[in-house]
Amino acid sequence: LAERAALTRRRRVAATALALFATLAAAVGLNRLLGVGALSGGSLLPGDVGLGELTALATSWWIPAGDGLRGPADPLFAVLLVPLITGTALSTITTLLVFLAVPAATLTAWLAAGAATRTVGLRVLAALLWAFAPALTVALGQGRVGPVLAHVALPLVALLTARAMGLARRDVILSGLVGARRVIDPTTQPDAPRVAGAALEPPLGRTTASLGAAAGAALVFSVVAAGAPVLLPLGVAVFVALTVASRARRVLWFVPLPALVLFGPLLTEVWTTRTWHVLAASPGVPLGFTPAEPWQAALGLPATLDLSALPDWAVWVPLAPGAVLAAVAVVALLRGTGRARAVRLGWLLAVLGLLVALASPYVTVALDADGAPVPAWPGAGISLATLGLLTAALSGADGVRDVLARHSFGWRHLSAALLAGLGGLAAAVAIATWFVGTLGPEAIENQGVGAP
Repeated sequence: LAERAALTRRRRVAATALALFATLAAAVGLNRLLGVGALSGGSLLPGDVGLGELTALATSWWIPAGDGLRGPADPLFAVLLVPLITGTALSTITTLLVFLAVPAATLTAWLAAGAATRTVGLRVLAALLWAFAPALTVALGQGRVGPVLAHVALPLVALLTARAMGLARRDVILSGLVGARRVIDPTTQPDAPRVAGAALEPPLGRTTASLGAAAGAALVFSVVAAGAPVLLPLGVAVFVALTVASRARRVLWFVPLPALVLFGPLLTEVWTTRTWHVLAASPGVPLGFTPAEPWQAALGLPATLDLSALPDWAVWVPLAPGAVLAAVAVVALLRGTGRARAVRLGWLLAVLGLLVALASPYVTVALDADGAPVPAWPGAGISLATLGLLTAALSGADGVRDVLARHSFGWRHLSAALLAGLGGLAAAVAIATWFVGTLGPEAIENQGVGAP
C-alpha cells in the first residue's frame, strides 16, 4: 500500500505541474489575444449565434450560405449544442476552445499515455509533444475549431478503446520474489550449479474489458468525427478491424454507431449526390492555405510557414520534433514480447493518418471569398499519424528500464540515454517554436468586444 500511495503521489505532482505549465504556455503563446473579448477571423465559426439559432441550423436541411442552398447541417453543430444548453453563446465556446486547447490536449495526452506506459517521464514527454504538435498549434493560429477539437479528443478515443479491450496498462506492485532464483547448497549437491532456475519476470499489468469504456469511446469518437469528418471512414474501418480481430468484439462492435447516426443525413446526401469531397472538408469558414511539402507533412507540418524570423540554419527547427518522434517509433519496432502488437498498431495508425494527410491537399472542398479553390486541411490526418507514432514510441519504450537492469552497462544504456535526451530536446523545441511565434496565431483577429 505504501508503494502504491507513493506512485499515486508522484503522478499527481507530475500531472499538476504539467497542467500548470501547459496553462502558462498557452497564456504566453496566445498573449496578444488575452483580455480583448470574443475572437473572430480565420476559420472560426460565426460568433453571434445562440442556442435557438444553432438548434435551427443543426436540424435544418437548408444551408444559410450566400443565397442559401439545400443540404444537411454540419454534424459539429449538433455537438456544439451541448455546451450551449447552459445559455453560453457560440463565440464564447469557440474562444474558450482556442485558449484551453493546449492545456486540454496536454491533459488528454497524459491520460492516454498511461494506457501504454506507467512511467511518469515518458507520459510527460508524450503530453508535451502532443500538446505542442504543429497539427494543433497551426490549426489554433488559423482558427480551425474542428481540427482543434479532434486533436484534443483523439487521445481519449485511444485511451477508452484500450480500456474497452482490456489492454490498458495498470500498476503492478512487484513481489520481493521477482528476480529471485533457487540457490543450491553445494555441500549437499556438489555437482549442481550454485543457482538454478529462471528468474521470475515482472508481469505486465493489464485492465479487464469494459463495456462502459466502449460506450465512452463511442461518444468521444463522435466528437472527433464531427471535428474532422475525414477521420470518420478511417475510424469506422479501424474499429471494424479491431472487432473482427480481437477477443473484445462483444464490447467494440457498437463503437462507430453513434458517429454514423450523427452523420446519417450528411452521409445520405454524400451518397446521393456522389460529393465525396464533403467528408474531407473541415467545419468553419473556408480558409485557404499553402500545403506543406509531402516530406514536411510526414514530419508533422500541415502547412507552409513563414520562417523569416529564424536564421537560415534554423529553418528545420519546427520539423525536428516530428523527426525525433519518427526515429524513436522506428526503434520501437525492435521491441519484442507483448509490446510488439501495440507498436505495430501504432504504426498502422501512423500510416493511415499520413496517407490522409498527403492526399488531402489534392482535394478541393470549397472556394474562398475571392473565389480561389480551398484544399482540404491535412492536419487531421497528421494528428492521427502523430497519435500512432506516439503509441508506437511509448509502447516500445515501456519497460526498457527493467531490460537495462538485467544487462551490464554498455551500448544499450547509451542508446536509451541518447533517445531519452532527444525526446526531451524535441519537446523543448516544439514549445520554443510556438513561443517565438513561428507557429503562433497569425490568422485570428479580434472583435475587440466582450464575451456575448
